[in-house]
Amino acid sequence: MAAYPGFLGGSATVRSRNVNAERSVNLFTEHAPGHPKADPWMLGTPGLEPYVILNNAPIRALFAQDNRMFAVSGTSLYEIFPNHTSILRGTAALDNRPATISSNGTNGNQLFITSGGNGYIYDLLTNVGAQIVDADFPASVEMGWFSDGYFGVLVRGTNQFNISALYDGTDWDALDVFQTSTTSDLTIAQIVSHREIYTFGSRNTAIWQNTGDALTPYQPIGGVSIEIGCAAPYSVANLDNTVYFLGQSMQGESIVWRMKGYTPERVSTHAVEFALNQYPQLENTIAWVYQEEGHFFYCLYVPTADVQWVYDLATGEWHERAHWNPVTCVWRPHVARCHAYCWGKHFVGARNSAAVYEMSLDLPTETLVI
Repeated sequence: MAAYPGFLGGSATVRSRNVNAERSVNLFTEHAPGHPKADPWMLGTPGLEPYVILNNAPIRALFAQDNRMFAVSGTSLYEIFPNHTSILRGTAALDNRPATISSNGTNGNQLFITSGGNGYIYDLLTNVGAQIVDADFPASVEMGWFSDGYFGVLVRGTNQFNISALYDGTDWDALDVFQTSTTSDLTIAQIVSHREIYTFGSRNTAIWQNTGDALTPYQPIGGVSIEIGCAAPYSVANLDNTVYFLGQSMQGESIVWRMKGYTPERVSTHAVEFALNQYPQLENTIAWVYQEEGHFFYCLYVPTADVQWVYDLATGEWHERAHWNPVTCVWRPHVARCHAYCWGKHFVGARNSAAVYEMSLDLPTETLVI
């Protein structure tokens, strides 16, 4: 039992500061097991240490699998090694969105990168990458994924997604095209969870599955109609065996949801929703996720507001992550906007520099690259 009940907790500033003006910046709560002297108690957020500096551009994507790690830094694809070195592996187009990286594993030995509206395939055996030149590959794509042997890609500004040939991201067929038609809102994001394709519109969400049909393998799951869509394409993330996203519907926006089966479950608080509603734009919000010492964190970076909110699944509380600027005496948002776990370490890519940082609760300070 805490000596002062209610004194420790997350950020909870509501519309009336006479009611609650609490903020928790770079601190999160934990309930101690056994018979602790104090419960709950507060931990500092992880420290940062530069692991490798890539080119002169911010990190747009990180990906790790089978002890190999890759990053998209500006217009460049790098492989990063355990000895703090890196090598340029390819190039990619640039826009103001994150890039995406997925892999078809040892069956295809390929990485599929989407960046700047284009698609690229990197061969993990020959270490050669190139833009997809198949005439049937869409002209402008938003994001990519892998499931059941196929790479998939969402076509930007449409309700359409395409799939590749089995285990070959260089081969695309104009007939392997799928269209959401049950609702009229544009499809803005997709993510794979439990081999199902969550297809987010701006107002509604459909879920597709691989039925095994030879001609049309992907079909929407019958009877599933989710009348909540997505407010920010890159707020969609997999965490703790389900999907999280910043949502919106015909009734309004600024609620963070997680899927419970096929039903969205609200995880944001009125305090977080009040804050989100004050920001000028949410469409470019970016989520990154990780787990450390049993705490699953959903981190929400809002570029237009220069803030980063973090939800801790262990406690159900939210806190803020930021860096103090001693010159201007203001908080600046945490530098991270993407994450990968490799070689037993957490890595985050910087939103404001070419740095890939190691992140750990064992690091007591933050050493930032300006």
